[in-house]
Amino acid sequence: MEEILMAANPNDGYQLPSSTISTLAYADDLVLFAHSPGALGLKLERVAAALRLAGMEINAAKSITFTISANTHSKNLCLDNIGYTLDGVSIAAADMETRVKYLGLQFTWKGQISYKDTARLAEYCQELTSAPLKPQQRIHILRQVALPKLHHQLVLSSIHRRTLKAMDISCRHYVRRWLKLPNDTSTAFFHAKTRDGGLGLTSLATSIPLWRRSRLTKLITSEHPVVRDVVSICLTKALTVANEPVFVMGTVVNDKEEAALAWKLAMNASLDCADLGIIHETPESSNWTVRSSRMAPSLYIRGLQLRAGTLGTKSRQQRGRAQMDKLCRRGCGQTETLPHILQSCPAAHAARCVRHNRVAKSIAVSLRRKGYRVYEEPIIRTGTTYCNRTSSRARMG
Repeated sequence: MEEILMAANPNDGYQLPSSTISTLAYADDLVLFAHSPGALGLKLERVAAALRLAGMEINAAKSITFTISANTHSKNLCLDNIGYTLDGVSIAAADMETRVKYLGLQFTWKGQISYKDTARLAEYCQELTSAPLKPQQRIHILRQVALPKLHHQLVLSSIHRRTLKAMDISCRHYVRRWLKLPNDTSTAFFHAKTRDGGLGLTSLATSIPLWRRSRLTKLITSEHPVVRDVVSICLTKALTVANEPVFVMGTVVNDKEEAALAWKLAMNASLDCADLGIIHETPESSNWTVRSSRMAPSLYIRGLQLRAGTLGTKSRQQRGRAQMDKLCRRGCGQTETLPHILQSCPAAHAARCVRHNRVAKSIAVSLRRKGYRVYEEPIIRTGTTYCNRTSSRARMG
């Protein structure tokens, strides 16, 4: 390909302070620059001849030309309707409304088209809502497919941070609808990593500016002089905007690791998710949130409501209201909170015992499959109650 590009007269093109951009080549896309219409026509013929020697050719039907002239008197630019031909085939000339797509981005003769609305994300979410999918499937597709599809265009476009924030709000609206979460669910719960107890959804308002800053920093420190010239001429304003501070719930972050930590701390600082502070120490306890294809939808939803701390206990329903009765409705005299129900309420004692026995049995079965001989403490009847197993012992052989 280098030989073909050399045939395009590398000294003729867009002039930079210390170099000249003659061509842009990526995969099967080729962009040619010239200082005049005549020079561009000659360059087309030379490149076409070099491509034929390599067994390739230019598809004139899929090609388009932009002829931009400068009016030094009025100090403005104009688009000329000049036609070009290649091997007897006319190449379309762009007009004022022509849009072309290059590397996933839309351009007109004036430059790149800004990405200004949230319609695309809303369309994805509406399609997921209308499709006959389980809630865990919707969350998985949103997290792994829909949001990543937006990253490329958002990072490379000059989108306002308010638009990114609006897109995050729209995304959380649909997720609340799918999972039946209340409006006051902690914002950090949606964007914290799954290993930290959250849903792991990308926060566009946080991630896009950080990724854009990282890309521009790599360009400005590039070893290639042409790249540095382009950044210094065309991307100075973009670099200034990218270097503005990025916040996560009021905390300044500089990279994705700091952002993940800030979301985690913000989630743990909320009253509903305060008990998730050490969940990262046992990552297996969060596997079900991303590997839930076999779970019943109702169980998945209730599990996430429990993790988000949004189940309808008295203490949560009466939060922020006048002093009212918050005692457990089972009459045990304690404040009705999720930790109380799960760990100490006498009404849930039987369920806790069943859960305990299932965990012990699961561990024993897993060890036996690995070749261990497992000894379990028996369940002994003592009058009206039982002494449940509290441990299992295993040894090889």
